[in-house]
Amino acid sequence: MTIQDIKNSISELAKKHAAINEENIGDISYAELLESQDQDLIIAFCEAKGYLVNGFPTEKIKLNEEELDDDNFSQEHFQLYLDILTCKKEDVADLI
Repeated sequence: MTIQDIKNSISELAKKHAAINEENIGDISYAELLESQDQDLIIAFCEAKGYLVNGFPTEKIKLNEEELDDDNFSQEHFQLYLDILTCKKEDVADLI
């Protein structure tokens, strides 16, 4: 997927997100799903480019299963990964 393809997908997700009625609890859950999809697209782009932050995420996968737990791949870790890359990589910043 090219960066333009990702930008187009993010744009479509943004349109859906903008149309959400925030007073409906079901719509709030849908908004969270859209936000997660947006983040997943950007993470996939970063992983495809081989971007690492202290070995995260691909080097962490190579650890023995005993050394891994769910905390290694939490939502917070992925958010920090994106936050750092946004500051360091112009192409990632363009997607945010």
